[in-house]
Amino acid sequence: MKDYNFFQTYAEKGEKQDLRRLIYIAISTVAIALLVMYPLFNHLNYLSLEKDIHAMEEVLDSSYTKSTIDRIDGKKEELETLRKYISEVKNAEAKIDTAVNIHNDLITTLTQSLPEGVYFQSLNISDGTIEISGIANSKNHIAQLEFNLKANQGLYDVFIPTIYSENGIYKFSITSKFKDVNLDED
Repeated sequence: MKDYNFFQTYAEKGEKQDLRRLIYIAISTVAIALLVMYPLFNHLNYLSLEKDIHAMEEVLDSSYTKSTIDRIDGKKEELETLRKYISEVKNAEAKIDTAVNIHNDLITTLTQSLPEGVYFQSLNISDGTIEISGIANSKNHIAQLEFNLKANQGLYDVFIPTIYSENGIYKFSITSKFKDVNLDED
């Protein structure tokens, strides 16, 4: 015959309750452990970062680092000075290039307006004025040069201040001014 145990259902419920209780305790223990470990981990991380910061400060405060920083600052100042000089040199180079082109064009124009029998001895260009000294076989050649220069569109106020004869050769000087000359000395 079979025995009936009327309290068996209550005994099984107790085992189920013990299992649930164990699960709750395990989950609670893990949660509490995580809640304790997380701040502890953060604190250890914070201490490690503080140690790294202190080490970096020691490196930055060292005499070698300070001398290196001073040297770099000096190089930066030199670099800025050189950059300023480079821009000034480029501006000067551009002005020289335009002046050389103007002078080359002027010399070409002068040689084209030079009649036969007239020779230049000196040519002085300054402040928008040109002074030419030369020799010629006759006064007519000098007059022809003056006429040719007056016909030039880039010159005005062409004037011959001196002409004199020496051993059959005429020495002369001619002065003139340039049109549209910009004398800005930036």
